[in-house]
Amino acid sequence: MSSQEDKEHDFVRARIVQFGQRTYGWFKTFIQTYSAIVGGSVWLRLKFKEPAPIEYAHLSSALVFLLFLISLVIIIDSHISWCGYRDRLYVLEPKVGPRKFKSLITPTLMLFVMAVATVGFVCFNPFEFVAPK
Repeated sequence: MSSQEDKEHDFVRARIVQFGQRTYGWFKTFIQTYSAIVGGSVWLRLKFKEPAPIEYAHLSSALVFLLFLISLVIIIDSHISWCGYRDRLYVLEPKVGPRKFKSLITPTLMLFVMAVATVGFVCFNPFEFVAPK
């Protein structure tokens, strides 16, 4: 192997790691931000003595939906990039084997969990319930 090929191997491997970390990092960011929005919404809702303004429900639902969309785009983009570099690594180093269908399971589950959490929040928004007396 030449020095140029070694550099390309190192570059491709580093990008694979980077895009894998980016995918997991954004899922973690989604979970943390979603938790903060849910917790803040519940806390604010419990502070109101009368029904909360409906704008709060719309705003918090829009915020969660926007968070979902941004995370969706970044996770899909990261996974597509990861796949491209993984395929390139296979061309450079055939012994690693081709990318398998299993590589789609984790990002698909991440997106499914994010979608369920988003729909759950929009359907059961804390601002749409009456606070206990």
